[in-house]
Amino acid sequence: MGTLKKSAYAIPLPENATIKNGIVSWTDKGKKKTGKLSGTDKVRCESEIWIARFIDENGKRQEISTKTKDKASATRVLVKHENEVSLIQAGLAKRSDIEKTAKQSIPIHDFIEGYKTKLIASGCSKKHVVGTMQQINALVQECQIDTLSDLTSNTIDRWLAAEIEAGLRTPKTLNIYITAMKGLLNWCVDSKHLSENPILRTKKLNEAVGRKKHRRALTEDELKNLFAAAHVRK
Repeated sequence: MGTLKKSAYAIPLPENATIKNGIVSWTDKGKKKTGKLSGTDKVRCESEIWIARFIDENGKRQEISTKTKDKASATRVLVKHENEVSLIQAGLAKRSDIEKTAKQSIPIHDFIEGYKTKLIASGCSKKHVVGTMQQINALVQECQIDTLSDLTSNTIDRWLAAEIEAGLRTPKTLNIYITAMKGLLNWCVDSKHLSENPILRTKKLNEAVGRKKHRRALTEDELKNLFAAAHVRK
């Protein structure tokens, strides 16, 4: 049976602290805090986040942050991990599949922020980073994509079809949006968040289709031919 605990950490004894029966009290940024005196100049504090402790399918003890301060919510996280272990031990699931499903349920914006950090770290210009983020976020919003599992080739194909029918964006602009999204998903593959890029085979649109023809003035010979044709039709 797994358990919940709160991790402990030590900090230097605050200057404004008061000590009573081994309990240290002090104020930090307007908030009252307490901890246990450790030695003569350290305070042992307890994290507010619950940690889930359980034995995995290989018999190893695991400690995983539940990312919550609420004990009831933390208990649900612990039970979820224990149920996963039971499924694996019964041969009804694989750890790799569980981890893949868990990643696909993470909010898409978490991955977008990670990709943004990667672009900046790669030395991309600010203009390129801002433009790429705008294109990705616009596509995510218009396609109503919340998680990686929502990002499929069918989702993108439907969006492209609607855009082409509406005619509000040129094929060249739509290709830029798709290229930006492919970049995000390729990074997800490289970072092991995805096993493959779901829109890798989505082809670029023919940018010549719908391209506006540039008008020009008629040449002298063309004008003569036009007037001659008009005279004949009288």
